[in-house]
Amino acid sequence: MKSKRPLCLIIFFIVFFIILCVIAFCINLAYQGISNIEISILTALSFLPTVAIAVIAYTQLTKLVDTNLDEALLALDKQWRTREIIKARMIVDKYFQEKYRINPETKNNYKAAIAKVSDDIFKLSRPESKKELKKGNSEFIYVLSLIELLETIGFLYAEGNDEIKSQIKKLFKDSVTFYYPACEKYIINAMGKPDRPKRFKYFTDVYNEFQCDR
Repeated sequence: MKSKRPLCLIIFFIVFFIILCVIAFCINLAYQGISNIEISILTALSFLPTVAIAVIAYTQLTKLVDTNLDEALLALDKQWRTREIIKARMIVDKYFQEKYRINPETKNNYKAAIAKVSDDIFKLSRPESKKELKKGNSEFIYVLSLIELLETIGFLYAEGNDEIKSQIKKLFKDSVTFYYPACEKYIINAMGKPDRPKRFKYFTDVYNEFQCDR
């Protein structure tokens, strides 16, 4: 999702230059019997409306680009707040709270607790009994939706301009740096499969970058 402004600006000025050349050529043909000073004045006066129109057009173009970027971020924020994603976040948080606040082995130890959560999420994806299969199917599907959404966020961050990167970092930095290690064992296992080695590449990349900023 690279910024469209540089490309739009280049196209805009190329078209604008061509228009000016055509106008100048037409004026030169129309006023061949007039002095050079008069031609210059008439040319300048003819260019004024063109310049005004061009400025207005470019202003509207940049506003349209900004609107599209804002709408994309708004849609992403709305998706983050959907029932399915909220349910997934609650599932992961439930495992984390149990490990961080209750389990004596990992109580008040963030790294140990999040590592155990990663084990739990991985087990959800690998049920070993009918009971676990039923639970895993219901809970893991939600968590997988969350991981896929975070992969999309990572992709938009990687492909976005500085403005997009800044907004995504502001909105999702804490979430990315929490949910990646919470699901890391499953993610690493999924990326290790030869048929889809880059399945969660963007989520991994954005996590690594955000983690370096901490």
